[in-house]
Amino acid sequence: MLLRFTSFLIFLLFVFGISPVFGQSLYKTTDDDGSKFTNIGNIGITITNFGTLGNRFLTRPVQPSAQYPKGSSIEHISLAGLWIGAISQRDGAAHVSTAASDVNPSAGQSVTLGYELTNELGAIIKQRSSLPFDQYFDLSAVSHQDFVMDFTDKNRSSGSDTIPEHTPLGVNIHLESYAWNFPFADNFVLLNYTIKNVGTDTLQDVYVGLWDNSIIQSLNLSGTTISGHMAKSYLDSLRMMYTFDYNGAFIISSNVRNVANSYLGIKLLGTTPFPLKDSANGLYFYNKQLDSLGDLRKNTFYNA
Repeated sequence: MLLRFTSFLIFLLFVFGISPVFGQSLYKTTDDDGSKFTNIGNIGITITNFGTLGNRFLTRPVQPSAQYPKGSSIEHISLAGLWIGAISQRDGAAHVSTAASDVNPSAGQSVTLGYELTNELGAIIKQRSSLPFDQYFDLSAVSHQDFVMDFTDKNRSSGSDTIPEHTPLGVNIHLESYAWNFPFADNFVLLNYTIKNVGTDTLQDVYVGLWDNSIIQSLNLSGTTISGHMAKSYLDSLRMMYTFDYNGAFIISSNVRNVANSYLGIKLLGTTPFPLKDSANGLYFYNKQLDSLGDLRKNTFYNA
C-alpha cells in the first residue's frame, strides 16, 4: 500500500500484539543528521533525517530552530515531528509511530521514548538547488534549496538505545523540503512526505499528523530557556493551526514588554490519494473528481 501525503506547509508571517521488525536487526547503526537548516530565504528551520523539525533550542546561537526573520533570534518552534497512526490487520489494534514527543528524563522516562523514527546507515540528507550558480545546483531541484532524505519506523532501536513502547507499522518515509529566496515566497517552507508501507501487514484507517511544540520567543533575551506566553488556535477558513506571542514573554521595564511580533502557521495542503468516506457503507475510497476542499476540510483535525 502506497500513501503519498503532499504536503505540510510551514508558513511564518511577520506582522509588525507485537508486529515483527520486518527483517531488520533489533539494533541498527544510524546516520542521524540534525545539522541541516534552511537559510536561502528569510526563515531558518532545522530539518532532520529522523523525522523532527527544530532542535529544542539546544544548538544556539549557531543553528536556528524555526527562526523568522533570519538573523533576528526570534524562534517559533522548539520541536515538531511527524506522527503516523493506523490499525493493524494482523492484531486489530491501533499503533502510532511518532518522531517526537514531550519526554521528561527527570521523571524517569527514557530519552528515546516517543522518538520512534530512525534512518539507515548511509542515509544522508541530500541538498539540491535550482539556482544555476549555487554549489548544490541540480536539474532535478524543485526550489532554491531542497533537502531530500529517507527514514523509517521499522527499527526498535536508535543506535545502541532501545525505543521503549514502539510497535513498528512497517513504513518508510521520504521527505523533501522546499524553500525559496523570492521576496514573495521567502517566509514559508514546504514539506512533501511520501509514506510507503513496506511491511507484510495491511494498514487500515491511516492517519498522518504533525505534532508541534511551537514556542515563540526571542532567544536574545531567554537564551535556551523555553518560556513565554503563547496562544494557539485553529483558523477554520484556512484549515491552519497558528501560534503567536500574545503579551510578550519578558518584561523589559515596568511598562514595556518584549513581544515576538510574528505568527507560526501550519497547514495541510493536500494528500494523494485523499480518502473520501462513502456514507452508505462507511468505507473509504478515492475518486479524483470528488476530491475537493470540502472533503479535505471534513477530514482535517486539530487537537490542542
